[in-house]
Amino acid sequence: MIMIMDGALQSIDRSYYESATLDGAGAFARAKYITIPAMRPIIAPAVIITVFTTFKQFDVVYLLTQQAGAKTGSGFHTILTYAYENAFITNNYGYSSAISMIIFGLLLLFSAKFQLKEDA
Repeated sequence: MIMIMDGALQSIDRSYYESATLDGAGAFARAKYITIPAMRPIIAPAVIITVFTTFKQFDVVYLLTQQAGAKTGSGFHTILTYAYENAFITNNYGYSSAISMIIFGLLLLFSAKFQLKEDA
């Protein structure tokens, strides 16, 4: 995400900032009226990519906290490890399926929200 934001910042023409400085705009005004509007088309896809990548981090959290011998974080759960535990450790498949459908719905709504904002 840092590389995407850096590329977006580098794509903003410096003449906008020079004009705003000559007009007397401060740093906050330049950020509010130049930087953020110019980066808005880039922010939505970057956030979606980051959210999907975060939800793919099941293996790291599971290996560090839930494996036998890793007693330091055994009470720590993300929503994905919670669904896994309900399905494969406590054999509560229906509850885990419901949790998975909620996760899917949230991801679908999140990406649709940003897609609709991008089209408008």
